[in-house]
Amino acid sequence: MKHIFATIAFLSLSMLLMARDFSDEELYNDYLTGKMVLWGEYLAANDNNGNVNDEELQRLVNYDYGYIAWLIDEQRRDDAQHRLAIFQRRVEMLKQIEDIDMADVYVYQAAVAAFNWMLNKIKLNYAKKAIDYTDKAIKENATNPRALSLLGNAQFNNPFGSNKDAVKTLLRAIEMFQRYGEDKHSWGYTATRLSLVQCYEKLGQKDKAIQYAKQILTDSPEFIYLRDVYLPKLMKK
Repeated sequence: MKHIFATIAFLSLSMLLMARDFSDEELYNDYLTGKMVLWGEYLAANDNNGNVNDEELQRLVNYDYGYIAWLIDEQRRDDAQHRLAIFQRRVEMLKQIEDIDMADVYVYQAAVAAFNWMLNKIKLNYAKKAIDYTDKAIKENATNPRALSLLGNAQFNNPFGSNKDAVKTLLRAIEMFQRYGEDKHSWGYTATRLSLVQCYEKLGQKDKAIQYAKQILTDSPEFIYLRDVYLPKLMKK
């Protein structure tokens, strides 16, 4: 009987999760808190769903992209490995979409390589693959906001890169997010703006960093990390 009740409870929970809205607004608000609980629920609820349409597949891949990066940052390596396997399969599925922007596919392939490298620093070939896929993404579509954001972050984090070039690239990415209407309830847009703030700080342009940080908080006042941690530290420097 216990087994039966446990099964019923599990099925009821699964149906409840599938019935949830998981709107971009809800997921974005969860991102701003830094807890990412709703993201985990949304992705888990769709892990065994083989009937997603092309639009939802692209949405799932994009959220997994951000969620895996967060898991790695939180040192949840086993969870990251689990999600990475699913992410990689879904990235391959993107290629079957007839009108897919291949720049997006290359961005996510770069992410697969980068995540593999971050989880196993010995495998340096993954780092090279990430760079190669980033180059392919930009060559495929130089106005793709995710490709530009990826390139800007690569320039910013590369010890041999140019922070000035990174600023230009990130500003271009922000412009493209806005041009294509992908700036509302978008974790990628806000993450790119935060990267710009960090880049200005690294360049020693504190006033600009503070200015852009405040602009982000005007749009997203509940961005807890920026509001309560990053900006106060920046202003004390």
